Amino acid sequence: MPHRLGLVLLLACGSLAAQISPTPIQPICSVSGQVVQESAGTPLRKVSITLAPSEGSVVFSRQDTREAHSAITDSDGHFQMEGVQPGEYRVILVRSGFLAATRRSRLYSSTLLSLAAGQSLQGLLFRMRPAGVIKGKIVDEDGDAVPGASVMAISASGHDAESNLSATTNDLGEYRIPGLPDGKFAVLAQPQGEVIEMSDQSGAKKIYAPTYYPGTLDRSQATSVGIHSGEEATANFNLSSSRTFTVK
Repeated sequence: MPHRLGLVLLLACGSLAAQISPTPIQPICSVSGQVVQESAGTPLRKVSITLAPSEGSVVFSRQDTREAHSAITDSDGHFQMEGVQPGEYRVILVRSGFLAATRRSRLYSSTLLSLAAGQSLQGLLFRMRPAGVIKGKIVDEDGDAVPGASVMAISASGHDAESNLSATTNDLGEYRIPGLPDGKFAVLAQPQGEVIEMSDQSGAKKIYAPTYYPGTLDRSQATSVGIHSGEEATANFNLSSSRTFTVK
């Protein structure tokens, strides 16, 4: 009887140990490659590269222990990452003056990497496209600078909302909107609600209204500004005003 009881306990302990035994650690991976400028092919230094675990992957779960990994390209555009766990990752490339490679537009889509256990993925080549810029100066009807105005570049296609970027004018009325993809944009300046008294003693006031380049309140009358990769376009214009009356 004691012998049989000992055998039962031994089997039970073995079964319990099998249930609580840790999951085997999968061999880690490495990733290396280069980032260059699109079309020109010149190496890009100081590019921030991040491997972010893909939540859309079938291997992603709350128990997923994968971590994001990042690196900066050297003077030759090369990068290397060690100690990466196997799985699917989104590749995020960021550098000032260039379009992010995960941008959701007609130019780029998310880049995914799938790493098998112990895989050493070498020779990756990523290309980044230089971004365009719209710059200019906003003035009032007297030609004076309008500081603090919000200026937005709106995609003329209306299908790429993430391309709509904005900037605020400085004390000289100047603005600069970087990071734009190729395309046509309407430029909209929105003042901070500054009211100016009229001098005709009519009791009327005028307030600056949201104005489209080249100086119209009507979106249909706006002139689109064309942007090409790596180029800067200038859009200087005057804010328009509308009269308001106070009823007592």
